[in-house]
Amino acid sequence: MSYDTRIYRLNIKHLFDTDVNCRYAYPKRYEADEIVYQKGSRPINIFIYLSGELTLIGRKTQCLDVYQGELIGAHAHFADLCYAETLQFSSSGEMFVIQFDYFQKQMHRCFAYFEKIFDCLLKRQRILTNLTMLLQENGKNYLNSQECQRSK
Repeated sequence: MSYDTRIYRLNIKHLFDTDVNCRYAYPKRYEADEIVYQKGSRPINIFIYLSGELTLIGRKTQCLDVYQGELIGAHAHFADLCYAETLQFSSSGEMFVIQFDYFQKQMHRCFAYFEKIFDCLLKRQRILTNLTMLLQENGKNYLNSQECQRSK
C-alpha cells in the first residue's frame, strides 16, 4: 500500500475548547520505557503526540517519526482492530489522551471531520491537530496540569 506524503491539518479547537483537561481528554506524562499501548490490546484511547521519543515494537523495533500534534492510534480505533504493535516511549515524553467514545461524541458535532479522517486513514495520510496551540491559547500548561491528573 502506498502512503500519501501530504499532511492533513485537523482543527479541533472548537471540539475541545472547554474540555482540554477533563477526565476524558487530558495530557499524560510517560517515563522512559513506559508502554503507551501493548500489541494485541483493544484500543480505548486516541493519542495526540506532544513530546518525547517513541519506539514501535513489532516484527522489528523502530523509532517512530512523529510530529508534535500528530494523531496516533486512529487506524486501530476506526477499524475496530487490536493494536498490531507495541508503542513505547524510549525517553520521557507526553501524549494527550482522549477516550475514544468521547472523541467520537465530540466529532459528531462535525460530520465533515469524520469523513476527512476516514479519507486520511485510507490513504495512510498523517493527521496533525492544533492541540498544542489550543493548550497554549487557553493558558493551560499541560506539564502543570499533569500534576492534577496524578492526584486524581
